[in-house]
Amino acid sequence: MIGLGRNPHIGRAVAERAKAPGLRVLVADPFTTDEQAAEAGVELAGLDDLLTRETTHLLDARRLALMKPTAFLVNCARGAIVDLDALAQSLERGELAGAGIDVFDPERLPVDHPLMTLRSTVLTPHVASYSEESIAELQRQAPQNVAAVLAGGPAVNVVNTPAAGLTIADGQAQSESPRRGS
Repeated sequence: MIGLGRNPHIGRAVAERAKAPGLRVLVADPFTTDEQAAEAGVELAGLDDLLTRETTHLLDARRLALMKPTAFLVNCARGAIVDLDALAQSLERGELAGAGIDVFDPERLPVDHPLMTLRSTVLTPHVASYSEESIAELQRQAPQNVAAVLAGGPAVNVVNTPAAGLTIADGQAQSESPRRGS
């Protein structure tokens, strides 16, 4: 997994579901501590550790053939995990219902790649989270965070907490040291 997130958000919920059948869950998340990983029952790994010789084209023609014809493949993790040529062939033959791909290998999918012409695919340039709603929410949250910090309160939804000298407590960024001027 890439990103564990804060409890009970998506990352932790996905990890819980993945562990249920006994899967070993590796998580690449620079903001998750060893203690948080142990608490969630996952192992921390570097992002480069997740893409290995064994995981490159993990979803190849053989594995794609094991999927049901009603299945949709979604990859927003690492482009090289899916053999895109094999995926295109599976979709062309109707062996899969569709695919949503947000990451590619190579990162710029050639304009003449078969996936570009298939109606059963949704291809996004690694910006799948963009929507009018998400932009409006971002525009609402940013000034709220600034106002909260200026008032001496905690910032919420901080992405680079370690770089900012912050830790996450109760889902909010907390300063690790006293504020200047305090």
